Amino acid sequence: MSEYQYVEHEFAPVYNEESQVLVLGSLPSVKSREQGFYYGHPRNRFWKVVAAVLGVPEPLTIEEKKRMLLLRQRFPSMLINGPFSILVGFTGGMMALNDRLKLRSMVVAETEDMAYVASEECAIRRIAPDVTNVWAPRGGQPVIFTTEGGRA
Repeated sequence: MSEYQYVEHEFAPVYNEESQVLVLGSLPSVKSREQGFYYGHPRNRFWKVVAAVLGVPEPLTIEEKKRMLLLRQRFPSMLINGPFSILVGFTGGMMALNDRLKLRSMVVAETEDMAYVASEECAIRRIAPDVTNVWAPRGGQPVIFTTEGGRA
């Protein structure tokens, strides 16, 4: 029989008087415990996705992450729960994002000079039958295209 190891983390909760949303992560990874803060594994996309949705740079330090959490708590409607897909155009490009649980499908396709996003590949092929690079992003994975060089 395997032995159990008691693991405790001492991450302080991040909140203020305007907090309205609880962002709950249970069982922090080894990497999170090493860093001493939430969602610390390099493959965890939490910080990248929230930054993309909020339109801010990805936080690198614990202080930057705390500021982002407080911003997210101030705007609770920005939670990334599905089912949905979002397409946002901005000067110089566009961003596509589906819910983190991937309850709504999203397919991305590219040609040399065009990007396509739809819920089904057949919709893209209907208007662009010769696309070559077709793929489905992971749930919550932002896809950003810029007019200055393709995918960001």
